[in-house]
Amino acid sequence: MLRIAAVLFMIFASLPMNGSGANAEGGPEVSLSLNPGPESAEIKVGLINSSDQAQVFEFPTSQRYDLIIRDKSGEIVYDASAGKSFLQAIQYLKLNPGEFVSWTESWDYETASGRVGEGSYSAELSIPLKRKGETHASVVLRDKAQLDVPEENPAFRKVEVSGENGVYEVRGEAAAETGRFYYTAEDGHQVLAGEAAGPSDSKFPDWSPFHFKINIPEKSLPENGTVILSLYEKDKEGRVIHTYAAVLENFR
Repeated sequence: MLRIAAVLFMIFASLPMNGSGANAEGGPEVSLSLNPGPESAEIKVGLINSSDQAQVFEFPTSQRYDLIIRDKSGEIVYDASAGKSFLQAIQYLKLNPGEFVSWTESWDYETASGRVGEGSYSAELSIPLKRKGETHASVVLRDKAQLDVPEENPAFRKVEVSGENGVYEVRGEAAAETGRFYYTAEDGHQVLAGEAAGPSDSKFPDWSPFHFKINIPEKSLPENGTVILSLYEKDKEGRVIHTYAAVLENFR
C-alpha cells in the first residue's frame, strides 16, 4: 500500500499546472499548461478565440510565442526560442469563434551547466497578437504557471513505453545498487500486474539497458482510469526505494 500511495502521489504531482491567461473582454485568450514527468516536462501553449466572430491574427515571423522558465533567483533556465530559426515573413492565423489551437514543447530539465535541481520554477508565456489589417502595435497576451521539477531518479532513466490495450513494452536504463530491480502495474485501485523482477545486467554504478513486456488481461483494464507502471529497487532490508512512475495508458 505504501508503494501504491507513493506512485499515486507522483502521478497526481505531475498533473498539469495551468496558468490563468483569460481575457475578460471575451476576445482571444491564452493558456499555459505544464506537466512535469520524471525526466522531462511537457509544456502546452494554447490560444482560443472566445469571441463570437472569426479572427485573423498577423505575426511578423513564424514564431507564435515567447516562453521562458526561471529559477527562484530569477535566472532563465529554459528559453523555448533559443537555438531555433524562424521564417522571417508575415504569417496569418485564422481562428473561428470558439476555435482553439495549441503548441507543445518539451524540456528535459537540462541547461548548459547540467540538469536543474528539484524544486519550483516559474514559467512565463507571452503571445503578441495583432489582427490582420490593424496598424497599431500588437497587444501582448501573457500567462504564468508554476513548474515543480522532481528529483532526479538515481536508478532509472531514458524510460520509454509503447503499446495499448494491455500489451506494453518498456525500455530504459537501470543502475540498481543491488543489480536487480522490480516492477508492477496498477490503476490506483488494484494491482493489474503483480511484482516481477526486471531483466538487467546492471553493475552499479554503470547504466545498463533493459527491455521487457507487460501483458494485462483485457477484462482487468479500467474503463475509465490510468494504467501506471511502477519501477523500483529494494534495499538490503527489502524496503522499496527509488520508485519511478510512468503512464502505460489512459482510458477515457
